[in-house]
Amino acid sequence: MSYPLTPVPHSLATADGFFLKTNKATMMHFLLDNAADQDDIQPPKDALFIQDGNALFHMLTNLQPTFGEICLQILDQMVARRNFLFSTDCYEKDSIKYQERVRRGISQKYIVEGPSTRKPTDFKLFLANEQNKIQLCQLLLRVWQSSSATSRIDKCERAIVVVEGKAYELVSSNDGVSSILQHAKFYVCMHMLQKPCDIYDR
Repeated sequence: MSYPLTPVPHSLATADGFFLKTNKATMMHFLLDNAADQDDIQPPKDALFIQDGNALFHMLTNLQPTFGEICLQILDQMVARRNFLFSTDCYEKDSIKYQERVRRGISQKYIVEGPSTRKPTDFKLFLANEQNKIQLCQLLLRVWQSSSATSRIDKCERAIVVVEGKAYELVSSNDGVSSILQHAKFYVCMHMLQKPCDIYDR
């Protein structure tokens, strides 16, 4: 007869009760070990570029003074791809990612009233609060759907943004930018069926 030393196996959770964080890089390295050097691969012109939006938030430099201008600054980077899917995170309270962020600590909530709201002095600290990032993602969608983004969206062959698990395909017209709502996985799956080798994750 044997008895566990902890209420939950350490393969599933830490000693203090947090879910064990998975290492996604392990899977990536496994898939790429025998692959050709991606730097030497030239994607086709109609490739769909998938951008991790939250990762890009942390890499931004030379930020504009207001949140609206920051959203357009991000869009300018994506327009260069011409055919892109900009995906942001979902924040489920029971997820491993959420518990990991709770363990790290949460910064103060910042009220983002609209595009003219000025960014805080410490933008990285702003991103340490889940509610702040949700506000930023929601505002980003609003700005990208506004008339100020029309000329930029017009340069794209396909512009898709995913916010809180919902995908919006942005289409420019004389009346501004309209959006078509679909489930996020729908776009990726349909593109893979049509062009199985033309998806590039960045």
